[in-house]
Amino acid sequence: MVKRDLFDDRNAGYAMNVALVEKLVAEKLETVAATVRAEGWKWVECSATAPAGYHAMKRHYPEALPLSNEDQAALDAAQATRLPS
Repeated sequence: MVKRDLFDDRNAGYAMNVALVEKLVAEKLETVAATVRAEGWKWVECSATAPAGYHAMKRHYPEALPLSNEDQAALDAAQATRLPS
């Protein structure tokens, strides 16, 4: 059940049964987690809330690292055998 204000022009409201909403969220998250696990991920954890301090975390950007000679040779070989577009 959703409770709404008769004179609210934004059509806003809130759920009256918090336990039901939490149950539905947990079921939906678990459905998505099962899909991710099927992709081969070993660790998947569901949470309806963000961890404490989540919004204060700093952004990390990728850094280019040089490849070893062996890895560079493997990359070059893979790119050489790539199918034409």
